[in-house]
Amino acid sequence: MVLPLIRGRADAHAGGIEAERADFPRQTGTVLVVEDEGRLRKLAVRHLASIGFIVIEAGNAEEALTVLSEQGGEINILFSDIRMPGRLTGRQLAEEVSSLYPAVRTLLTTGYEDETGQLSDANPTGAGNVPVLRKPYSKSELIDAVIALDGCEEGSVESRPL
Repeated sequence: MVLPLIRGRADAHAGGIEAERADFPRQTGTVLVVEDEGRLRKLAVRHLASIGFIVIEAGNAEEALTVLSEQGGEINILFSDIRMPGRLTGRQLAEEVSSLYPAVRTLLTTGYEDETGQLSDANPTGAGNVPVLRKPYSKSELIDAVIALDGCEEGSVESRPL
């Protein structure tokens, strides 16, 4: 088998994909990212901060509730993994946040097929009408999901109850 020689970097095409979608509108507001895997959490934080969000991190639901008790009025969006160590799952955290902080919008994420809820045309976001972003997700998918969740105009974050 003979393969043609292509000069250039092997990752040039992958880098071009992100470069195509670098025109994200600037955002304001605060996002609480709850993810037990440190590398994924740091990546999500970096992506969201790159378009202007103030981002706070938590490694599990209990840490998130502590942050919310201290800064709940400042947080606009909760972005949480569904499966995490500790006494609360991401779905349980979302329910708790919805009752204690009704102005905080929630986006969940998971890499497990069985945790996306029952998706259908009538219920496109799964159980509880909380949107679920499937892992692995790209920078564009994350940012688009957060902006769509918020339903905001360019440059602002408007919080609404779930």
